[in-house]
Amino acid sequence: MRYCARMTTPICLIVHVHLPAGASDEVAELTWARCLQPLIGAIHHTPDVRVGLVLGGEQIEDLQQRHPEGLQWVRNLVRREQVELLGTALHDPVLTAIPERDAVGQYVAHARLLVQAFGVRPSGAWLPHGVWDPVVPRILGDAGFKFVVVDDSVTASVGKHAPDATATGALPATTAGLYYTERDGRRIAVLSADSALHAGVPEQSVKTVLARIARRARGGATGVVVSLDGARFGLRPDGAPERDRAWFATLLAAIGRGAPAVDTALPHAMVGLLPTNGMVYLPASGAAELPWERTILRRPEAVWLHRRMLRVSRMVERLDRAVHGGSPNDRRPDPSQLEQAHRYLYRAQSAGTYTHGPHAGIYDAQDRARAWRDLIRAERVVLEALRAHQRMIVEATDLDLDGADEIAMLSPTATAAIDPARGAGVIEWSLLGSARNVFDTITRVPERYHGPISGNDDPTSHEVTARGDERTADTTRSAHAPPDVSDDARAELQYDPAPRRAFILRVLAAEDNVHALAAGLGHDLAPSLRGPWVVGEIERHGDESVDASLSWEGALTNVPGSPLVRVGRRYRVHRDPRLEVRFDVTNRGGAVIRCRVALLVHLGIAAERDARVLLDGQRLPLDRPHDAGPGLLLKAEAQDFHLELTMSPRAHVWTWPIRSVHQDRGQTVIGAQGLAVALVWPLEVWDKERARMRVELTAFTP
Repeated sequence: MRYCARMTTPICLIVHVHLPAGASDEVAELTWARCLQPLIGAIHHTPDVRVGLVLGGEQIEDLQQRHPEGLQWVRNLVRREQVELLGTALHDPVLTAIPERDAVGQYVAHARLLVQAFGVRPSGAWLPHGVWDPVVPRILGDAGFKFVVVDDSVTASVGKHAPDATATGALPATTAGLYYTERDGRRIAVLSADSALHAGVPEQSVKTVLARIARRARGGATGVVVSLDGARFGLRPDGAPERDRAWFATLLAAIGRGAPAVDTALPHAMVGLLPTNGMVYLPASGAAELPWERTILRRPEAVWLHRRMLRVSRMVERLDRAVHGGSPNDRRPDPSQLEQAHRYLYRAQSAGTYTHGPHAGIYDAQDRARAWRDLIRAERVVLEALRAHQRMIVEATDLDLDGADEIAMLSPTATAAIDPARGAGVIEWSLLGSARNVFDTITRVPERYHGPISGNDDPTSHEVTARGDERTADTTRSAHAPPDVSDDARAELQYDPAPRRAFILRVLAAEDNVHALAAGLGHDLAPSLRGPWVVGEIERHGDESVDASLSWEGALTNVPGSPLVRVGRRYRVHRDPRLEVRFDVTNRGGAVIRCRVALLVHLGIAAERDARVLLDGQRLPLDRPHDAGPGLLLKAEAQDFHLELTMSPRAHVWTWPIRSVHQDRGQTVIGAQGLAVALVWPLEVWDKERARMRVELTAFTP
């Protein structure tokens, strides 16, 4: 090797290329054609340049299935020691957002994939999303890694305690370099990349970058590490693909021709070349655009999906113990079932699904549906492996870790979750056979790029939080939006008054119509948004069904002098994929009650291209609010999913599309999120009398 033949400072280039979980064929092909293939070609044509390469799990699997020639090219580069492959978490999660055992498992699974695809076991690791936590050394140590590459934002805290900072009050220009850290005796090297050198790439010229590296060398740097996002070389939404691809090839060509004070070293060699800055303990830190805890807490569906993932992870852990430790009767489940459960679980842990930044993330209905599908499949595999798939279970437990119990109901065909604290609505009805959550839509909440709301410059101050905090009526519609929001998007800037739940009751005023409900307006049944409802009987009826009953007593509306009522409901989950809901409203006061009530149901069919909805055989429009008139049977049909909703007595049916205004790849877009259905009944209840309503959902697999 000739790292020091014509230079004073070696440079370690590390490029990261990854496909999001569940990426479409179009996105995968675009990534290959515009990004990865040109990168590999540029490296191949500059044999004197060495590069570290991070390929995500989805990217490697795509190469195996669609571009085996790409696999062979990378193998050749690895064999001639021009490329070093680094390990990463298989499906790009935020490490601190998933259980530690799964973080270790994701790294081990990725390392095995590298051995299978390229014949090498990496010694160095990549930190997904740049999010550091003090447990990272233990995770990587348990996964068998010796060093990790991070951005110098992770090591920034080191500068605050440096001797020169204490003496002069000045901080060093960068905290890039080599450090060591440990956790529970797992010692690991930390290779910190110089963020100033890749800032603005590829907008700034190659000459400028090389000049900066030269200045680092003249300033006494003994080595420079630069990490580059491969997507910036051909996949930037606002970039010029041809120019961006040429940038990386130009950089490598300049280094290969002998750029002043620049030569290259592989990552593991860089660990040996750089002098150590000593042992450090780094606090939790991460990329400013991805504070995952705050991000998911702003969006109720992200919270619920994350908590669901944690529960499935515990189920998979239980299967792991059974496989490796056996059961009391010495029956061990098939290890291949554990492998399949891990595969589904790891894919569902991809960070992009839970967050919202440059990409749609939690707003992407198809990505959300994929995550639900993977979690439900993992659950199904575990239940079958442990021979627990025929059980009927109902229990009150804190499913979302908010301090209030939900009701969990499990049958051989479906899982349901009821939220007594927020209107006793249904959060989830997941079908194990078709692996989908029927109620997978999203709550419309204000985002900063929507613009000020009602004269307030901070829309997040009005946000619907995961706990369902009350908001005032004037925040249901945006007062004005920024200029870059189109007129169509501006019309969709309407927000929900609380986290979305199915089977929430609303009391309607005389003037309320389908457009009022679609806009998030209307008079609320007093407990429907805040609760709590009192949980009554929780029963199991043999092997046929499980029941849960809830009730609430108080004023019918929030208007002073409103009649007193008792509202009860009973949920029943059947052994076959049926969810039955019964409601009753009892007049507890003297005055007769005359009003209309609406029962809200939302269907997650936005990701279906050929979905259709019919009321008593008549097809309903899905693109606008619609008063469908009275009916008894509502059908929702998609390619692999049929749902029938029957109601008693006959109800008036209103439907409207659920849409979100969100950002994706730097553009503000309108996203289809599902279909809302309101079943509207006239209510006339005399003193001490009771009105009853019943709804039943039945799922069919075509």
